[in-house]
Amino acid sequence: MSQQPKRIGVRLYLKDENAKAYFHLLKAQQTNIETQFDEKLKWDELPRQKSSAVALYKSDADPQNEDDWKNQHEWIASTLTKFSHVFKDLLQELDPADWEPPEDEDDE
Repeated sequence: MSQQPKRIGVRLYLKDENAKAYFHLLKAQQTNIETQFDEKLKWDELPRQKSSAVALYKSDADPQNEDDWKNQHEWIASTLTKFSHVFKDLLQELDPADWEPPEDEDDE
């Protein structure tokens, strides 16, 4: 949840030593994944970090508006269910050895 900008969201946060490989292998399937969500996701490689993330945000939600919490919680619950459904099997099938990082231009 974020108050500036006012939004709520669900993120798949990839944090282990294979995070970049998993991120890029998933990103290669972006069209198929986003088709299952029926909307665009936010793909954050976070290049200066070892982690990466894939997220879906609901930008018309104010986390401080208690009158809307029921709707927000229902959105979060259904989005978490969808994330689990879409990503669970994909993640289990990924092999980080299938991704080769691009060569650094500085190494030449």
